[in-house]
Amino acid sequence: MKNLFSNLIVVMALSFMIGCSSDDGGTPTSTDFDAPTVSAPTISNQPFDAAGVSVSFTVSVDADLTASWTASSTGGITLSSTSGEISGTSVDLTFDATASGAASITVTVMDSEGQMANATAVFEVEEEQNTISVTSNIT
Repeated sequence: MKNLFSNLIVVMALSFMIGCSSDDGGTPTSTDFDAPTVSAPTISNQPFDAAGVSVSFTVSVDADLTASWTASSTGGITLSSTSGEISGTSVDLTFDATASGAASITVTVMDSEGQMANATAVFEVEEEQNTISVTSNIT
């Protein structure tokens, strides 16, 4: 009888420990939330010295979370803003093209659970057109 009672106590203790260790809807983890997504726009070739060009990256963030974004660029692209908070379904940027050649803009989104996503738009900045001014007759 004493041995049976001891075994019963051990079984109950193990059952309690196993029951407490399972995730049964307690504190949510990052896997309980949808990861953010980012889609890059298609940007057409831009002329050298293009200014104030607007682009929008489409974003999606789990409705129960907050998120922020950062943006970076290459190839002589100057961004009007490089970070902010997500509100809505897009990150709207404005840029200037200050050098010819290949260029890109990357937007990275991080939600409040630390989940990240990014997308890159790649495009070309056309060469500067040389203007020749004739001020008198050439003989």
